[in-house]
Amino acid sequence: EVATVRLSTDFGKKILQQKTLNRGDFDQNGVCTATIANYINNSEGVEFLVFANGDTEIEVESITYRKVEE
Repeated sequence: EVATVRLSTDFGKKILQQKTLNRGDFDQNGVCTATIANYINNSEGVEFLVFANGDTEIEVESITYRKVEE
C-alpha cells in the first residue's frame, strides 16, 4: 500500500469514497490513474485528498472532475 485517495466533504469530516493504491497499480514509469466514480449532489466543498504511506513520494499531475450525464 503506497497511497490512499479520498473523496470527502466538510473539511474531510464526511468521506464519500476512498481508494487504496498499491505498487501494482503503477506502471513501469511510476504512473497510476486512480478513478473514483461517485455521484455528488452539490460539488461545493468537495475535497480530493491524497495520502502517501511510509517513505512514498507522490506527485499529483492532475485531478479531473466532470459531470456525467445520466
